[in-house]
Amino acid sequence: MSCMYIQPTDKMFAQSGGFLSDHFCMICDSQFKKNSGSSVCSLKCRIIAGSQKKENGCWIWKGSVAGDYGKVRWNSKTISAHRASYLSFHGPILAPLNVCHACDEPLCANPDHLWVGTQKENKQDAKRKKRDLRGEKNHFHKFTDLQIDEMRKLKKEGFSYSRLKRIFNCSVIHIFNVIKNKVR
Repeated sequence: MSCMYIQPTDKMFAQSGGFLSDHFCMICDSQFKKNSGSSVCSLKCRIIAGSQKKENGCWIWKGSVAGDYGKVRWNSKTISAHRASYLSFHGPILAPLNVCHACDEPLCANPDHLWVGTQKENKQDAKRKKRDLRGEKNHFHKFTDLQIDEMRKLKKEGFSYSRLKRIFNCSVIHIFNVIKNKVR
């Protein structure tokens, strides 16, 4: 006698290794109920399976990438691979905190290379390691260091802001702010 909610074909599908059958995780070999296309039992195993271990200890994420960071999809949600790694290996992340890389490799998902800190602490870490986006590294910069040096030299020689505007093809206010070291 069959259940009125499960049709006989659904039972046969489930019994034949289909939708809700038992499977073994390809990482930890534990048995789990497979309810998607995943071949791993947990987010932790997903991080391990999706990473390639390097000699320097980094686990480089080989899955999906958005910008500089790896992305992992788990339980119908997409999160950064390094956040998922920290979450699955170390536990919850308090709301205002970032997961930061001690190794400075954005694709690294090694939980031993990750630490939790504020945005300010992360920026201070970047500055201390000289990897902050200052000068020509900043993608918002308009002028190279050489152009800025030339602009300041010409201003000291008596060039007007209007003349510098024509030479460097930008507004007077921008020239003024570059010379005063407020923008690039």
